Amino acid sequence: MGAVKAAGRSSPEPATLTQEDHQQRVIQAISWYGIIISCTYAFLYVLLEFHLFGLTTFGFAVFYVVVFVLSDRTRFPVRTLGISFMFVVLMHTTSLGTLFISPTTGLHLWGIIVPFFCIITVSARDWIWSTLFSTAACGVLCFLEWNKETYIPPLGVEVMEELVPWVRTFTVLTIVLFVAGIFWLYHRNLSKAREDLQQSFDRSELLLLNILPASIASRLKEETRVIADDISEASVLFCDLVGFTPIASEQTALETVKMLNGVFVAFDEATAARGLEKIKTIGDAYMVASGVPNARAGHAIELMHLAIEFLEILEEYNATEGYDLSLRIGINCGPLTAGVIGKHKFSYDLWGDTVNVASRMESSGIPGRIQVTEAVVNATGSAFSFEPRESVTIKGKGQMKTFLLGVGS
Repeated sequence: MGAVKAAGRSSPEPATLTQEDHQQRVIQAISWYGIIISCTYAFLYVLLEFHLFGLTTFGFAVFYVVVFVLSDRTRFPVRTLGISFMFVVLMHTTSLGTLFISPTTGLHLWGIIVPFFCIITVSARDWIWSTLFSTAACGVLCFLEWNKETYIPPLGVEVMEELVPWVRTFTVLTIVLFVAGIFWLYHRNLSKAREDLQQSFDRSELLLLNILPASIASRLKEETRVIADDISEASVLFCDLVGFTPIASEQTALETVKMLNGVFVAFDEATAARGLEKIKTIGDAYMVASGVPNARAGHAIELMHLAIEFLEILEEYNATEGYDLSLRIGINCGPLTAGVIGKHKFSYDLWGDTVNVASRMESSGIPGRIQVTEAVVNATGSAFSFEPRESVTIKGKGQMKTFLLGVGS
């Protein structure tokens, strides 16, 4: 808030303001303007030789200074401050016409601000106080307005007849400007709060989409049941950085993470460019799927192209960064189960025999080559040339016929 900052607030801006922060700032702004207006009126009263009235008004100005100081201290209870502040504002505005000066001057109209400011300074949980203060202010205001020609304040001061229209006009103008100014600041605060909320929502959405596929993220926000899908046909790729462990043992943690990040960020970009789904990374292993969560024609062919691109990316990375890493890649295709597991750090994952065999294709593969199952060969048709391997022993499967992508394919 411009007025508050101009008044000397120097604390750093929080990234996102809470409701109490906004309430605190509004109280601070009102008290700041209250200081200015009260001091101005007190000075005028002294000039007119209304000494008791001027001293009383100056006393209220001192209270507003206290409120301003307390509102700048984040540890002071905002609820207590809001109630106390509006109680004194009520006393101040109602005392003008009931104790000191004839209602014909219009000073009692300052009571109008109480209902408006209760809305923005008193916590919604304390609505009883707001109602009480507003009712009292309106009651006094109506009484004085009804009897403004006959009511005589007990501590009343004489105002020259010719000054009454000027005082009334000045009072009405000041009230309008004061209320308009505070609500403009309040509206600006709300606009900023909405912007902060939207930015926070956008960041959350982006984070969610970095964790889950877009369609799964939408379902997760709308559904309360467990998300699990049977996928009739999809392809799964596992790859592992060969040579990572000995290199990592000779580097600092930062160097190791930068190395992994340099490779995997490039893999992420290639995966996203082809519209495929990165499932997860585990250490120096990387897992991608094609055909999940939505069915996709040619899922195996697209995943084979990605695997070839991974080899090219790593070759370029080695040449640029001076490493000697190689990549072992395994691919399988078939039916599987996909879903979201976890409650706090949830993740989208795949299960089933197809996934297990894809993992075995990687672990039993050859560095720098892509090993696939017969199902992948059949699914890709004549798009690639493959070299059959001698039977490979696969855990849980025994001897299994596998293939390597032909060199130069």
